Amino acid sequence: MNSKDIQMKMIQQRSGWNIDYYLNELNYTERTSHLVNLAIKTEQNIVFNQLEKVINSFKTSLKKLKLDVKCFDRIDGHRLEELFKSCEKLNKLAFFFECNRNSIAFNINDFQHSFQSEWWLDKCRPSVYIQHNDIDGTTVTSLPLCFSFKFKNSLNNWYINKGYEDLSFIRFPTINQIHFVNGSHRSISLEDLYFIDRVFTSPNQSLCFNYCDLKSVDILFYMLMDDPSMTPALPNVNHFIIGSKTRLDSLTLCVWILLAVNLIRLDISNLTTFNKMELAEELRNMMNDDTRLKPKFDRIKVLYIFTRYDDDDDIQTKNDLVIAFQKVYSNNFHMLFNFLNTVSISQE
Repeated sequence: MNSKDIQMKMIQQRSGWNIDYYLNELNYTERTSHLVNLAIKTEQNIVFNQLEKVINSFKTSLKKLKLDVKCFDRIDGHRLEELFKSCEKLNKLAFFFECNRNSIAFNINDFQHSFQSEWWLDKCRPSVYIQHNDIDGTTVTSLPLCFSFKFKNSLNNWYINKGYEDLSFIRFPTINQIHFVNGSHRSISLEDLYFIDRVFTSPNQSLCFNYCDLKSVDILFYMLMDDPSMTPALPNVNHFIIGSKTRLDSLTLCVWILLAVNLIRLDISNLTTFNKMELAEELRNMMNDDTRLKPKFDRIKVLYIFTRYDDDDDIQTKNDLVIAFQKVYSNNFHMLFNFLNTVSISQE
């Protein structure tokens, strides 16, 4: 391997990450050859000053730097600017930080502001996308995106240091787990879905909405059924997840199935037992009334009905639910049990 183009993959040992050991291993060859290209990936959380020590060891020669780091500390733009500015020859920078220290009070507006200094807003610096929630912690990544992570955000409030008024330039080609934590006060429009398809371009996507209400759902249904030339809104989605217990009607669910033309897995497990029973009956009636729906539903190979938290339902109720959904399809189904005790029915 050319020492001037070396990649470092750093894995935390059980006894801790011995940074001096790694540096000593690199000292003779890489330092004397003036390392210019460095890629660091950590498999487990590290302390930020360990990363600083590595980069500072090569700051006089580094030109390209790629970081994929899980970190105990919550870094911010000021700290990263200080680190990257010290690499005077650096001309190509890509980074992804996943920070999980949630005990510290967090203000995302202040955090975004730390990436809006004159240095960060220079056209030579990458844009920065920021994502935060109290469960998963903070994600910070440079754009254009070259890392994969679970996207979890609202539909219309993205934090990008160079502004998010115009999101037309954003592309997330490496992400296939997408979760929109939208509120019940705002229905999802067809334009929203075309926007999602334009931004998230990877195949085999898993898409989750907390609330699935669609704007003008009745009009959408007739458009999708009567106009075969209509551009598919979600062609890359093959797994759709309903993320909340809020009641979902059969027409809305049917439209979601029509919108995702390559859907093969549908997860309704978060809905209430009563709503699931209601859906099974209503969907069967819809298919009886309009036989064109049958091939649309037959695309779905796996239907997730229960979660591991459904222990309150007795065995008879669960059996009734499975039988009810079997009647929606003419195909034979069998029960699947996975390690999470989630039950699904799958077409054979």
